[in-house]
Amino acid sequence: MCESTAYILRNDEEELFMDYVQLLENMGNEVRIVNIFGEEKRIEARTKTLSLVDHKILFNTGVSPRKVNEASGSTQRSFTLL
Repeated sequence: MCESTAYILRNDEEELFMDYVQLLENMGNEVRIVNIFGEEKRIEARTKTLSLVDHKILFNTGVSPRKVNEASGSTQRSFTLL
């Protein structure tokens, strides 16, 4: 399997953001992340590291717990950085 796991770096600790990532797309100020199940999340972040060998994506900052935009019945979610 070639999927990756996405983490947010917060307070010098890696926090799991999404498993089984198969798509990472920069969209202006946001990064769109989609996993193999079709779940999609968008965050305002920068990719700090992307390790193809370790299947690991690390974003440079954390996200707030509040969801900015969630379409009802949809798996798409947006998050805003603190």
